[in-house]
Amino acid sequence: MIRLVKFLSNSGIASRRKCEVIIKDGRVRVNKILNKNPFFEINSNDLVELDDKIVLPVLKKKIIKLNKPVNIITSTKDTHNRKTVLDLISEEEKLFPIGRLDKDTTGVLLLTNDGDLAYKLTHPKFKVFKIYLAISLKKFNLTQIKKIKNGINIGDEELGHAEIISQKNINEFFEIKLKLFHGKKREIRRIFKVMNIKLISLKRLSFAGIYVDDLKLGEYKNLTKAEIELLKSNVKND
Repeated sequence: MIRLVKFLSNSGIASRRKCEVIIKDGRVRVNKILNKNPFFEINSNDLVELDDKIVLPVLKKKIIKLNKPVNIITSTKDTHNRKTVLDLISEEEKLFPIGRLDKDTTGVLLLTNDGDLAYKLTHPKFKVFKIYLAISLKKFNLTQIKKIKNGINIGDEELGHAEIISQKNINEFFEIKLKLFHGKKREIRRIFKVMNIKLISLKRLSFAGIYVDDLKLGEYKNLTKAEIELLKSNVKND
């Protein structure tokens, strides 16, 4: 037996959280009967349909890394017909993005059909780290660095946390490397805004130890076995 939400996620439909929304929206039928319960248990003989199309389990798990360019939406589809990350990969790939990068942020983005892995890489309790490179007009002072590490109010009753790894002056700009474990929506941009520091650009250098390496913007490739093992080793179980 397996929960309906996990079956959909493991079938490469979307992340577990997104699949829960899909089910609650009334898009899924089990044995021709509408089912809005994400935790409904099914077995291997049950027929599952999404939007009247049969959902088949994924036989081979896959994960790729993409060097995301600007002006690309991190989503499987967009209601405004904007270009998404799925437009950058082969149509044969039945993958979904792990987490999000906003349209103006570049860098490493992982896509997979492995729902369990995606869940562990995005849920805060697993403490998966990401490293970003920000280009700004100012740097953080010591007081600000301490506040950011301890958590500052970034609005919507949320705290933003980041560890400042380094700050380097280059001409009239500053290169600031930050390490995050939470990954709230636009967290870094909101931190810079609260600190009243102008952010010029933002790039994700690493996701759980995975880098884009020599990939050009818009290019992608499969993760190696070593990279997959590195990903799994960087998921910290409570």
